[in-house]
Amino acid sequence: LVPSAPPSTVTGHSKSSTSIFVQWEQVPASNQNGVIWSYTVTYRALPSGSSQTMNVTASANHTTLSGLNEYTNYSITVFASTS
Repeated sequence: LVPSAPPSTVTGHSKSSTSIFVQWEQVPASNQNGVIWSYTVTYRALPSGSSQTMNVTASANHTTLSGLNEYTNYSITVFASTS
């Protein structure tokens, strides 16, 4: 089964003009529906950039997105995956 809720409290903070530190809390235990194995972070430049993905191991609850465009807003989503 897939998680029935997303990771909670996803936040992003600028580390530099071309990188964003993204952090999140785990999926609530009652919604995990199994063991969380990994997280997938998708991001794209707004308004019409192509989506990119980064996989993060379940032991981590953060990542840094780098190589981004300066002075650009990004849409960032975090998904949890079970086995």
